[in-house]
Amino acid sequence: MPGSDGEKTIMPNGEQTTNFLNTNQRYTGSAEADKRTSHVKPFLLRFARILYLPYKWLFFIPFLGISTCIFGTLAIILAYLVSPRFGSIVGGSFWARVNCFFTPMVVEVTGRENIDKKQSYVIVSNHQSHYDIFVLYGWIGVDFKWVMKASLRKVPFLGPSCAKLD
Repeated sequence: MPGSDGEKTIMPNGEQTTNFLNTNQRYTGSAEADKRTSHVKPFLLRFARILYLPYKWLFFIPFLGISTCIFGTLAIILAYLVSPRFGSIVGGSFWARVNCFFTPMVVEVTGRENIDKKQSYVIVSNHQSHYDIFVLYGWIGVDFKWVMKASLRKVPFLGPSCAKLD
């Protein structure tokens, strides 16, 4: 059966792969218990989504604005006093990690060991939301510069801090 455990598949480029997804995930409960709890997860997810909307609008978005003001100012001050790179690391990284903590979101980075500190990179994100900014600043561990719209330079605290950190 396709997709079964341990099935070998020939890819279009001739490479062979083995599907081991679910080999160690066996359900040992009874069918009766499964019927009793099958409605609980969708209910909890729906309940969590309903609770998250007021949290997002009443707490997180105002918190994002305040944290951007605080960490943007901190980045500008550190860029003048120490260096733009240090201002970027402290202001940007801490800003991103604090905002991710209050979202809440969990980030797991793999492959960071492949980044060569002596090499230049072009980092591209799909930018489907503002969270890729948090992930890049907070977890990738590379000092980088942004390409941003000119209109964003007019945003208080954000624009001046990005201009100073260039």
